[in-house]
Amino acid sequence: MAKIAKIALDVQPMLSRYKTGIGYYTEQIIRSLLKNTNLEYDFNFFSMRDTDYKLQILQNLKQNKTNILLSHNKYISHSAHKLLHSFAPIPYKMFHNNHADIYHFFNFIVPAFVPGKVVLTVHDLVFRDYPETVNKRTLFFLRKNFRKSLKRADVIVTISEFTKERLKHYYNVIAPIKVIPCGVDLERFTPIYNRQIPRLESIKMKYGITRKYLLYIGTIEPRKNLERLINAYVLFAREQPNPPQLVLGGANGWRNENIYSAIASTNGNVVVTGYLDEDEIPILMRGAMAFCFPSIYEGFGMPILEAMACGTPVLVANEAALPEVAKNCAILVNPFDVKDISNGLSQICKERDYFAQKGLAHALEFSWDKPALMLEELYNDLIN
Repeated sequence: MAKIAKIALDVQPMLSRYKTGIGYYTEQIIRSLLKNTNLEYDFNFFSMRDTDYKLQILQNLKQNKTNILLSHNKYISHSAHKLLHSFAPIPYKMFHNNHADIYHFFNFIVPAFVPGKVVLTVHDLVFRDYPETVNKRTLFFLRKNFRKSLKRADVIVTISEFTKERLKHYYNVIAPIKVIPCGVDLERFTPIYNRQIPRLESIKMKYGITRKYLLYIGTIEPRKNLERLINAYVLFAREQPNPPQLVLGGANGWRNENIYSAIASTNGNVVVTGYLDEDEIPILMRGAMAFCFPSIYEGFGMPILEAMACGTPVLVANEAALPEVAKNCAILVNPFDVKDISNGLSQICKERDYFAQKGLAHALEFSWDKPALMLEELYNDLIN
């Protein structure tokens, strides 16, 4: 009998209590990988704190599957490991000695001396294209380690053609680059919410949403272009007899003083929810008049497809990977032009039904099963 291949997956990004895009991506791609596979998996992670919470997430993912092992290093934190391998190239097997055939790292960086074949996922090149929008610690870490990580990889996965082209623009990449787009959880994000209308009303009450609303979900930080969105909303609201509120949902980021100053000038018409519970996100998306995502830079932009899958029309920036993902199924605006964003808000409200239908049909093409199958084929090709 042929030996079953073992794949070690770095699951660290999905273990934060406050997951962002890469964490959701990691969880969804692994969840879909585990549906149908003849491979064995090791989940590699570091944990000195909050260990029970992390183990519960992984046990829920593992369920009763016998082809999954947990490789937990409890002697060093993930942050300490990142700092250590930035300055001292200690072999990875000193931390996770599981002798896998393939090691897959989902978050830009490959540690030193990984013993098997290496797959690296690169989500974007924002730290090269817009370094001023990246916090100093992350910028330092990527500048010090990213180029070495590319050299250590046997295959590089990007989540869009845009990211692939930016990668080739900046680096002389030797390893093959495979584009595997993101997907949408089509069971969680759906337009059917008839029995959840009372739940929507309770969420609106919780966050002080008192009327119809436009919605943004993401981190409150400069790259998401929220200051211009707020200024555009103010222009848009002046022309409306009963304007909807603008709801900004997501964790507090960094360098956002100007964003909060702009919010303060809107007399309560802009609502900030803070970090949203996972079950609240699709409900708020379904209830929104439109979803607004005028980010100046994204390697993919999962939230726009999630909103489309909820049957909600989408306004999106015409920059980076966003046009590649949205196609002609959303209102595309110039993210650097406040007036253009304002006009886009007016248009999306007038043509809600048209873009809701186009967006929903488009999103239904993006199941997570397809990228998981592409990734499993990549693993098998590497092994064989």
